Amino acid sequence: MVVAVCSTKQRFMTFLTVHYSEVSEVVKYHREVLKNSITIFSMLCVINASNIFERKVYRRILGPVHDNEKENWRILTNKEIYARVKKPTIVETIRLNRLRWFGHVQRIEENRIPKGVLYMNLETTRLRGRPRNR
Repeated sequence: MVVAVCSTKQRFMTFLTVHYSEVSEVVKYHREVLKNSITIFSMLCVINASNIFERKVYRRILGPVHDNEKENWRILTNKEIYARVKKPTIVETIRLNRLRWFGHVQRIEENRIPKGVLYMNLETTRLRGRPRNR
């Protein structure tokens, strides 16, 4: 029986790879779906919740650290997490993807559907209050 011994750094990089391949895709999809149906205040809450969720996952992956000055264990601060991870947050990744998509749409021909949708002027407004029953 062969036992694989891996260092903490290898384990950390493996967890980060899994996180970015699966968890972040779910959160990105969730935020993209919600962006069309919520107010600005709600969007700020979703952005904050996304950042909190991401930091919670990183804290779980990285684990506690031993503080030599106080002789006890503690969790990592937000700055320490971002310094160790060295990757953009989910919110930054989504913003970059939107900018990349916008640049792509700007370069395509005028008669294409995505360009028309981007500059579409919606003539209707939503009704106020509770939706009517069908």
